[in-house]
Amino acid sequence: MGYDLDTNGNTVGDLAPIFVNTNSFTQSGPTANVNLNTNLNSDAPTITAGFDPLDPSGTSNYATSIQVFDSLGSTHLMTTYFTKTSDQNWDWNAVVDGGELTGGTAGELTTVGTGTLEFDASGNLILIDGNDLYTVTGDTSSDPIFPRPTATVPAGNLPWLNGAVDTQSVAIDMQTTQYASPSVVVSQEQDGFGTGTLVKLSIDAEGFIVGNFSNGAPRKLMQMALAKFTNPNALDKIGNNMYSQSTSSGVPVIGTVGSGVGNIFTNALELSNVDLAAEFVKMITTQRGFSANSKTITTTDEMLAEVINLKR
Repeated sequence: MGYDLDTNGNTVGDLAPIFVNTNSFTQSGPTANVNLNTNLNSDAPTITAGFDPLDPSGTSNYATSIQVFDSLGSTHLMTTYFTKTSDQNWDWNAVVDGGELTGGTAGELTTVGTGTLEFDASGNLILIDGNDLYTVTGDTSSDPIFPRPTATVPAGNLPWLNGAVDTQSVAIDMQTTQYASPSVVVSQEQDGFGTGTLVKLSIDAEGFIVGNFSNGAPRKLMQMALAKFTNPNALDKIGNNMYSQSTSSGVPVIGTVGSGVGNIFTNALELSNVDLAAEFVKMITTQRGFSANSKTITTTDEMLAEVINLKR
């Protein structure tokens, strides 16, 4: 085994792989998490007919859409419609295109999750799907966003047609208020990723080689191993800044950062490790070669001059 010295005299050994497949990466667990930070207009008209997925815009007051990912990394558009049923009371309905679900019809929306929202007179969310946000065991907070007001698209409601995991559920964090202002999405986010390919590698201070993927997700791929010798100056040089164990160097103690064998400094300048004797030999050889080539120019010039003199 060969080792490469770092700036502290510790040797950097082979890479210990943590993940094998680094060519592509998807992240989408059995539960997708979605955050919807919205305000619903308290002055919106009441709709008593109920939500109809065949007429979503006519049976709802407001809607917002977000991309979610299945276990294969495929993208699906999920839209949540909000319907005001009475003062301070709303229904929410999450829908996807039926063509993406087993048994659904392409072009027609299929309801995959539904529930209710109730607000107090100050516009704060107090009930979601019948659960009182202020009487959760162990929670004494008066802040209306705690505990997290979560709505759920239950497992089994998303039997994706592409063969992805059909027990996926979606937890929707309803950071929702009801004030006398136009309905608006303040922010939204989700925790899934589509398929990504490896585009860049970097090393952190713990020695992990981090792969940055085209889907924007970083992932720790492997970790650098450090080897510490009793007498690192006695290592045998094998070329290309590589060293091998010798009888005088001692047996290597191999570990990682934090195990007492050394540290790794990223984005740091390395001390010079050039072999001056070898570089001087190369420079002299190059100089002699240049001198020899210059003599050919002189000889060629003399031969041409002699040819010209032949006419005289």
